[in-house]
Amino acid sequence: MFRKWPTFCLLILIAALVTGPAVHAQNSSELYGGYKTSDETALDDEFIFGFRNSTFFSDNAAIEFAFGFSSVGLQFQDAEVAGDLITLDISTLYFPTSNEFFFFGGAGWADSKFDIKLPAGTAGGYEDSLTANLGLGWRIPFAQKGYLRPEARARWYESSSIIDVEVSLAIGFGFRR
Repeated sequence: MFRKWPTFCLLILIAALVTGPAVHAQNSSELYGGYKTSDETALDDEFIFGFRNSTFFSDNAAIEFAFGFSSVGLQFQDAEVAGDLITLDISTLYFPTSNEFFFFGGAGWADSKFDIKLPAGTAGGYEDSLTANLGLGWRIPFAQKGYLRPEARARWYESSSIIDVEVSLAIGFGFRR
């Protein structure tokens, strides 16, 4: 159903990267890791990790592309579930003052693949979903161009109406300021 979203997000990313140099944008890249918890009681907390790239158009605004991955394994009395979740987000970051505190929000796409092992055999599945996310964070500078970025994010999945909460810490290097 949402197979066109990855293409749409990729086109927006390409547009941001192509138009960025034309307006003298500044970039930063980061690797992040953290934990995700769900309002779905059957799901455990999961480790998440990924990559983000931001293009700053002013001191107060940026567009960010993010790719994330998490893996889950659940054990029930008669079943075992294992799966992977891949997320692709495009968000707008807003820095309300000249310090490094920011708000962000955006849309994205999630792709999940899972296997269910039952005593009678194994079944698998696939689901993709449109997502929306909101959050806040802080960029803590170190060295000349490096920074740490703790953040909290809430992510809503259109296909299931589940809301995940992610808390992560990133290490980044920026070409800003």
